[in-house]
Amino acid sequence: GDLDVVRSTTKTRVNPQGFIETIGINVPSIDYTGGGCPSILVEPQRTNLAKESSNLKSTTWQKAQSGVTVITSSVLSPNGVDFSELLNVIASSGNVFIRQQAYSYTSANTSNSIFIKKFNTRYFAIRNAGPGGLHDVFDFDTETFANRAGNNLSFESFPNGWYRISSIKTSTISNEYISFFPAVNDSGAENTSTTINVGVYIWGAQAELASNVSSHIPSGNAAVTRNQDSNVKVDDLIN
Repeated sequence: GDLDVVRSTTKTRVNPQGFIETIGINVPSIDYTGGGCPSILVEPQRTNLAKESSNLKSTTWQKAQSGVTVITSSVLSPNGVDFSELLNVIASSGNVFIRQQAYSYTSANTSNSIFIKKFNTRYFAIRNAGPGGLHDVFDFDTETFANRAGNNLSFESFPNGWYRISSIKTSTISNEYISFFPAVNDSGAENTSTTINVGVYIWGAQAELASNVSSHIPSGNAAVTRNQDSNVKVDDLIN
């Protein structure tokens, strides 16, 4: 049948092959997340407050300790077109993480997410919190979380070993960060006193003022807003 939608911005969907794909203005989002039969993805307006979402080499992202580096990799990202980045930690002591202060609100729902792929460590730590405290940890091998910070955690699987992991909470402070690092264990502690050399492929960081994660919103040097899907109409359905 005919499917119409009004949306004055582009957006992304998961295509039949399982990759992230950008669709045009006023193009309906037929989404294949999870595989199988697609669904019509109708979403409210959302803003990705994380700047340089797939350019974590940028100085917009703070790197704690000189041993924390981000380089362009030869591994394709979840859109199957662009190359991902490799977040690597080579350190012998101190705090190790990459972060960005994405929020400046209080008493608001905050949702952090990022796409990750295993390189040479089974653990990846993500934090949705202020400038201190533990990270929650995703285990690639068991596809489970060690919930160290008490947030609402979830993940989605994508082709070629990619995952999108998310951390959702209700913020009560005004300087919430999106923060993460490749880890050597599931403790959630960003401080290390041992020599490490671990890395994880990363792509598509996202920070939203919401109680759930929405479809991927690419950003550059400023926050980016995807407008809502409205006036969705399905006509001439054929049995």
